[in-house]
Amino acid sequence: VSIGIKCAPGVVGPAEADIDFDIIKNDNDTFTVKYTPPGPGRYTIMVLFASQEIPISPFHIKVDPSHDANKVKAEGPGLNRTGVEVGKPTHFTVFTKGAGKAKL
Repeated sequence: VSIGIKCAPGVVGPAEADIDFDIIKNDNDTFTVKYTPPGPGRYTIMVLFASQEIPISPFHIKVDPSHDANKVKAEGPGLNRTGVEVGKPTHFTVFTKGAGKAKL
């Protein structure tokens, strides 16, 4: 049983921002730390235990930009506003270049 443990991660990122951490004590002497990066860029995460940095900390991570649906376009005969023919195969193409990572 761990009593009086301080588990305090800190983050240094591309922008000055306070990042909220949820620290959840698990039943097996471990902690789960949840956070949401405020924006894209490279971050340094420092993990402290009893006010001391743990071995192999800090951790360097890359946060990719989120998706931008405004950069996606779709075109082709399958999207013809005047209609398509019943029983006749058709198609269209979705262009996602520069829109980020997301499911279609």
